[in-house]
Amino acid sequence: MEVRRWKLEVGSWKLEVGSWKLENRKIDKRIYRHMKANENKNGFLFEAVNYKILLIGLAVIALGFILMSGGGSEDPNVFKEAELFSFRRIRLAPTMVLIGFGITIYSIFKNPKSVNSEK
Repeated sequence: MEVRRWKLEVGSWKLEVGSWKLENRKIDKRIYRHMKANENKNGFLFEAVNYKILLIGLAVIALGFILMSGGGSEDPNVFKEAELFSFRRIRLAPTMVLIGFGITIYSIFKNPKSVNSEK
């Protein structure tokens, strides 16, 4: 059985039927240029500053969970409401966890200075 192949080009778009390939040459050029610019960088995804901020964020999250822990009782018949529902466990610890997540997200989105200077 013979497979018919035909090509259609409109502007920067190119469609090849038979191999079912659709491509945009302008986008491909941009991707190639971006890959070429990042070719000579080291193997790390982020810069050292990003990793430091990430570790600070993880430490804040861990501190929040440590502050949230505890409050148990030796005797299962005794319920210490003041200790369990204290400001530290209800307000401070969850706020620390959310701040830690915010710091971690900031460290991921922070652009390194070398990318900004190339533009």
